[in-house]
Amino acid sequence: MQLNEKQLADGFRSGDAGSFEALYREFGPRLYRFCLRLSGDVSCAEDLTQEVFLAAFRGADRFEARSSIATWLYRIALYRWRDARDKSRITTVSLLDSEASLSADPAQIGLKKLELDAAMAALPDGLRSAFLLVKAEGFLFREAAEILGVPESTLKSRVALATRKLQTHLSKDESGVPVPRSGCEIGEIP
Repeated sequence: MQLNEKQLADGFRSGDAGSFEALYREFGPRLYRFCLRLSGDVSCAEDLTQEVFLAAFRGADRFEARSSIATWLYRIALYRWRDARDKSRITTVSLLDSEASLSADPAQIGLKKLELDAAMAALPDGLRSAFLLVKAEGFLFREAAEILGVPESTLKSRVALATRKLQTHLSKDESGVPVPRSGCEIGEIP
């Protein structure tokens, strides 16, 4: 039986083991993917995901259900990642999933991944986390703003700025010279 968000939250807060397992099944893979994209390291992402669920389990009585469980879990993930990053100076980030490696040309994928990693690593943390929550994880602006604890207008601005910075970074040739683009830019009317 699939639990809805309210049933999951109620069971989780009351300490029901089945609800915690359902919570992990529902959000574990998504949070792992998010942590992997933040850190760029499989081992770090695994540890971070485990820490998120441990913190959630320990803090279940403090979950007040004023936000969604997803918002609460992603907020824990961001706090834990920032703490880990500050302690160990984690800087690499990857947006490409391992499934992308099944494409025809592994060399091109490797180059694109390196370019994307460099572009994401060059983003300030606030822009990177806003971009990942909205563009990679699919949160609504309102939800992502709640996770980050910023106004929605700030979140929208960060996502737009991150998008522009990524476009600029990814549109340069090997020597760093901007490459002329054809077609429409994001946000440009055709």
